Amino acid sequence: MKKIYAFVLAIILLCPVALADVQSQVEAPAAYRAVWQSNTGKTIITVDAVVEVPSVQQMMVYPASQRVFTIDDLLHVATACFGDIPYGSYPNNLDSLTQCGASSDPTAVVIQATSENAAGNLALLTFNQLRRHDGNLWYGMIQFEGRGYARYQVADLPIAGAVSADSREKAVSIARVIDPDMALVYEGLSMGYDDNSGMSGLRGDMFVFTRSINGTPVVWTSKECYAYDNFGDTYNLKTPYESMTIIIDRHDGSVWLQWQAPHTIDIASGQAVTLLSFNQISTIAAQLLPLKYQFLEQYLSTSNQDANRLTVNRITLSYSRVQNRDNPTGYMMVPVWDFFNAENPAESLLTINAVDGTVIDRGFGY
Repeated sequence: MKKIYAFVLAIILLCPVALADVQSQVEAPAAYRAVWQSNTGKTIITVDAVVEVPSVQQMMVYPASQRVFTIDDLLHVATACFGDIPYGSYPNNLDSLTQCGASSDPTAVVIQATSENAAGNLALLTFNQLRRHDGNLWYGMIQFEGRGYARYQVADLPIAGAVSADSREKAVSIARVIDPDMALVYEGLSMGYDDNSGMSGLRGDMFVFTRSINGTPVVWTSKECYAYDNFGDTYNLKTPYESMTIIIDRHDGSVWLQWQAPHTIDIASGQAVTLLSFNQISTIAAQLLPLKYQFLEQYLSTSNQDANRLTVNRITLSYSRVQNRDNPTGYMMVPVWDFFNAENPAESLLTINAVDGTVIDRGFGY
C-alpha cells in the first residue's frame, strides 16, 4: 500500500498542470481594477473589468487548418434556415468549386426557396468559394438571406444593446443544427432596412458563434485577420477567422446568416502547456497597453483634450488562431488573454499569448 501511495504521489508532483484546473493555474480574480499610464502620463488606461476564465480542466495548444465547405455543410444550413419552406435543387457535391483552378473569380452555388414568405419574397441560400489571385483557394462563405420585410448587412458589426431571449434561443437552435461545435460568444443589435418604407431601425438581434474546443470557444473580436493584406502577395493574403453570424428579425422572425472560413482542429494532437498567471499577464498588459496607444497623444491638442483615455471592462481567457510563421498555411489554436474596450465592446485593445506572454496582432494573425 505504501508503494502505491508513493507512486501516486510521484505522479501528482510530476504533473501538477494536468491535475489543476485552469482557474487554479492562472489564479485570476473575478474582477480586476487598476490604472495604467504611459511614461508621459497622457495615455491613461482605466481597468474596471470582469475577468472570464473557462471552467475547464486544461487548455492546450492544438494544430488547426482551414477546410473547404462540403455539400453536407450547405444542406445543414438549408435545413436549419429554410425550415418548412421548400427549396430548389442543389448539386451532389461542391468538388468542382472547391478544387484549385486557374480562375481568380469567386465561384458560387445558389439555392432558392420555391415558395414566397409572408413578405412576398423568396429566401436565398448561397455558397461562395473565393480564390487567391493565382487560382488557389482562399476561403469559403455560406450566406442565407431570409428576405423578410427588412434586409440586413450580416457583415456589419453588432450594435450594443439587449437582445430578445426568443431570438437567442432560435439562433442557438439554428447553430446547433448546422454544427454542434459552434458556441455563442457575442450578441448585440443589428440595423434592418425596410425596402418598402425606406426606413431603418434596430429591429434585428445579431448573434456571433465560434468553434468550441473542449468546452472553451475561440474568442471573437471586431478585428479581422486580413486587415493588412497585400493582395498581390499570396503569402500575405490572410485567411479570416472562422465565425458564424446569425440575425433574427424581431418582427417577422426571418433569418439572415453568414458562415465563413471553416477550420478543422486536431484535438488528438493537442499539446499540454503551462499557462502564465494572471498576475504575470496583467504586469505585461500594464506596460504594453499604454505604450500601444501612446501614439494618440499627438492628436490631443487638436481634439482639445488633456489626455488620451481608454477603459477596459472585460478580460477574457479563451482560444485564438495563430498563424505559423514558418508555414503561412498552417495554424495553431493557442490560449490567449484579451482586454476589451468599454466603449466598443467587440474591440480587443490587446491580445496576449497566455503561454509565453507575447503580443498577438489580430490583423496579421500572429
